[in-house]
Amino acid sequence: FAADGRFVLVSGNAKIEGNAPGVIATAYNASRGVTVAEPDTSKESDWSYIDFGTPGKVAKRERIADLDIELVTFANGVRLNLKKTDFEAGSIGISARIGNGTITQPASQRGLTALAGATLVEGGLGKHSLDDVQRIFAGKNVGLQFRPEFETFGFSGDTTRDDLLLELQFLAALISDAGYRPEALRQVRKGVEQLYLSFEHTANGPLATEVANLLAGGDPRFGMPSKEVMLARNLDEVKTWLSPQFEKGALEVALVGDLDIETAIVAAAQTVGALPSREQKPELADLKKVTFPAQRFAKDYTIATEIPKGALKLYWPTTDGLDVSRQLRLSMLGAVLTDRLRVKVREEIGGTYAPYAESVASETFPGYGYLTANIDVDPAMAGKISELVTSIADDLATNGVSEDELKRAREPWITAIQQSLRSNSYWLNSVLARAQERPEMLDQARRRLADVEAITTAELGALAKEYLGRTRASRATVLPIGTPAAEKKEPPKAK
Repeated sequence: FAADGRFVLVSGNAKIEGNAPGVIATAYNASRGVTVAEPDTSKESDWSYIDFGTPGKVAKRERIADLDIELVTFANGVRLNLKKTDFEAGSIGISARIGNGTITQPASQRGLTALAGATLVEGGLGKHSLDDVQRIFAGKNVGLQFRPEFETFGFSGDTTRDDLLLELQFLAALISDAGYRPEALRQVRKGVEQLYLSFEHTANGPLATEVANLLAGGDPRFGMPSKEVMLARNLDEVKTWLSPQFEKGALEVALVGDLDIETAIVAAAQTVGALPSREQKPELADLKKVTFPAQRFAKDYTIATEIPKGALKLYWPTTDGLDVSRQLRLSMLGAVLTDRLRVKVREEIGGTYAPYAESVASETFPGYGYLTANIDVDPAMAGKISELVTSIADDLATNGVSEDELKRAREPWITAIQQSLRSNSYWLNSVLARAQERPEMLDQARRRLADVEAITTAELGALAKEYLGRTRASRATVLPIGTPAAEKKEPPKAK
């Protein structure tokens, strides 16, 4: 495009009959003859969400001196957790957790979680479309992301001192008057078509749909549904699901960064502190029942792709992460298994470039968790590497963990813990986000370095013996169609 002049690009799947460049040029030249008026800025909306009622009164306030944290509860039940830092000049991180989360998704409405996550903010507000919001916030540090989680609906964002009140007004507006506008659904449905097209050609297709659901014993709240089911979801369902939880659900807000504590409390009082009273978070024990498949499984999938790589996933059922100390040790065992995979799989046979293992230990579902090994493989080597990984884990179960392995796994953790102490993200997401709902998070912040240093090879060996034996391993393999390994197995195509 080095030549002078204006260039017109037309992209997409439009079919232009005849001389396409000529048709485009004609349409462009015709458009130049249309008079374009300047936008009528007089009709632009002012921000409508300033007054949420009488500012909330502080019912309780506690200072946690050793962690330099303030815990506030307003009269309406909203909780506010604050920490002033100098880690990132001018930056304030915000987290908000409301309601009971995706465990409440109706069993008959698979895909509702994904639709809610993609449309809540994009659907704008009752008094402003998303375009209005973006125009009003132009040049300001205001914005929020919405992320449904198992036990809460989460909001997160970053702002500054100057824009903190506006950020909290936006949060309170989304909670009290979300727009659920149809343009958000239209955009999402376009994206759904592209997503499911990608599922046909990438390993994530069967892993995100069938395998994710299988790992939870077929629970409809896990894994993406079929495209047809996903497209059947609508904003009326999202509104019916979210509105009661936004109206009365427990709400905990956290602010971390370059803030003034007293000013932040006043801003929160005028916004979230002025919302209708919050209910106590219910236990909902009946909704917290998920189990790993009772029988071992070995699933083979094929995808249509020209990339000569496959994906190999192995799974060993473990337990939940409700005990912080046990969760930490399961994660460390995952780090040790990663180290062995790196040595054996990558360095000895060159079978993959970045094998890794990790513990997935639920903090929501009692007894539910698993260790997983994840390997990108040469399709011809998939069977051999699957057997090798199973044997590596079985050796850990039989012979335990060496002191050298524990040292190699632990040292990066210690470094990361020390560095995180000056990270707003750590304090916001790992400590303050639910510091009042789960006060044990404060104790974890105090003792996590000592807890990591106290892990022993005997503890990891005992966990490996309990969970990593050969007879406990399940497997999912995704290979390109047409490779000898895939044809030999004759697996079903991923749906």
